[in-house]
Amino acid sequence: MIRARFLCHTLLCSLATPTLAEYTDMIYETHYTDTGDQDGISLTHDVDDRFSVTSERPIQHKAVFELVSINIEDPSDSYILDTKTVYASAPQAEIAIVSDSTATGIPRTRADKPFYVTYSVKNLQAVEDTRLNSAILVYQTTGGKVFDENITQNTSAKEKSYSPMSLFSGETAESLHGTVTFSLVENNGTESYNDEFANQEVLILPKHSGSISGIEEGETYSSLPSVQFDVANVYPQATMQVRLFKSDNPSNYKAIECGATFINPKDELMTPESLGATSLNNGYLDSGGEWTLQWVHTSTAWGEEVVDQVSFNYQTSINVRSRISTSN
Repeated sequence: MIRARFLCHTLLCSLATPTLAEYTDMIYETHYTDTGDQDGISLTHDVDDRFSVTSERPIQHKAVFELVSINIEDPSDSYILDTKTVYASAPQAEIAIVSDSTATGIPRTRADKPFYVTYSVKNLQAVEDTRLNSAILVYQTTGGKVFDENITQNTSAKEKSYSPMSLFSGETAESLHGTVTFSLVENNGTESYNDEFANQEVLILPKHSGSISGIEEGETYSSLPSVQFDVANVYPQATMQVRLFKSDNPSNYKAIECGATFINPKDELMTPESLGATSLNNGYLDSGGEWTLQWVHTSTAWGEEVVDQVSFNYQTSINVRSRISTSN
């Protein structure tokens, strides 16, 4: 929100680059009434080496600021470099983004999880000028800006949900890593967005992916092989846990302490280089039958999620068939 919409205006500008002639930069400030008449004489501001200037009077209806480069020797040789119209009663807006993640700071979510944009717009007026009677909700990704909604009524805390996968193209949930910036901007009637009233960014992180190898689904074992675990993109503050249970009683699991059971203490994604091999023969299997080895990703945001699991049969005894014959 530009402060000058209420009391005064600070206009950011870039200095012109002199050519063969020597130029100086000025800002002309012209005020207008609600009937379109000029309100007083135009005020001038020397730019010099400054990056901003402050208006000399409050804005009653609107003021037009023009950044002009003028030939010092010939004032008729001048160029308008930029123009900005500022209204006394411009729209005001707020925007916030929340997700199911408990992160602090910049909002974040995972590529396969939704997030929610809440916005409020006030001070829209019943006039013909689109810059005063509406605002535009836009979002920007690596694919560019998208016109999302034209807001024509004063709105309080309206919520919209978004799926990250629908905002990006050519990505999977396991590969998508980027940001989305939502903004409420001035509507100048041409879909070229000018003044920005409010903005908020959300960070999109990829979904974890992982696998268990070294043991085959449905196989029968009397001596179990070593098992290998591989995982990428463990969520911040999430826990990885290896569990073993009889397949018909998953709630009665044994948590296996090994390299694949760990916590990501960082506030960023974690991809371990190597977790080492794990043997399941050290007292974890106490009876025969069908067992399930499960690798679980847990976080405060979305609860428990199975990364991979394998069910197998464990045989604790060997059946021996024999035949005895006698003769007299």
